[in-house]
Amino acid sequence: MLSVIYYVYLVCDVQLTPIEPRTGKIVGFDFGLKNFLTASDGKNIVSPDFFTLNAQNIKAKCRRHSRKARGSHNRERARKDLARAYRKLDNQRKDFHFKTARKLCQKYAQICLETLNIKAMTRLWGRKIHSLGFSQFVKILEYEAMKFGTRITFVPQFYPSSQLCHVCGYKNPEVRNLKIREWECPECRTYHERDRNAAMNILMAGASAISGDALRPAAAGCVVDATILRLCAGVCQQMKAGHVYFEREADINADTIHQ
Repeated sequence: MLSVIYYVYLVCDVQLTPIEPRTGKIVGFDFGLKNFLTASDGKNIVSPDFFTLNAQNIKAKCRRHSRKARGSHNRERARKDLARAYRKLDNQRKDFHFKTARKLCQKYAQICLETLNIKAMTRLWGRKIHSLGFSQFVKILEYEAMKFGTRITFVPQFYPSSQLCHVCGYKNPEVRNLKIREWECPECRTYHERDRNAAMNILMAGASAISGDALRPAAAGCVVDATILRLCAGVCQQMKAGHVYFEREADINADTIHQ
């Protein structure tokens, strides 16, 4: 007999204690296909391609289902078998997302992310985007962040994080070409790896809004000005050590960050 999954939902009245945002480490992440998350502190996260790992099993079950006579009990049995294979794939991805989100929220007090256009990315890379499940991960990350007091900051969708040099702020429009994975800044001669540079720019933009003022959509496409670069210089210098601490939000100024 085929197994059936039952879901039990319980509705309870509980008294929740509000969790205040805490102080601690801050990090910026750039989403990618090769690295699921490229971190500004160099601690990247690679996601297994769960669809590729389960592709052969799913193909075999699809063929078995298509060969059964329509309306037969064997076809219904094959359909449920195929559904279980897809459910296993979804559970594997969801398990990875929950464990990763919980680990990040335990480690960092503020996480800076970019706002993604998933529909446009799907048109370019299709199945790969669905396999990684970026949107689902962000929702899970926000859910876990509420339990740990971690602040999630989003950079506007059109913020040119990949085009900006995180050292001097020079904007290189040629980097809009996704085939360019590495480039050298013509102003300061700093050598950049595309995703790592984008993660550092996302961190700097998120750090500029650490006082609680969110980045406005009107700022989309603008270049980080020299003042923000100076204020965040200390953040960039400490990222290699893997820690950036702020005692109080009121302490975020030129004297405490830029030495």
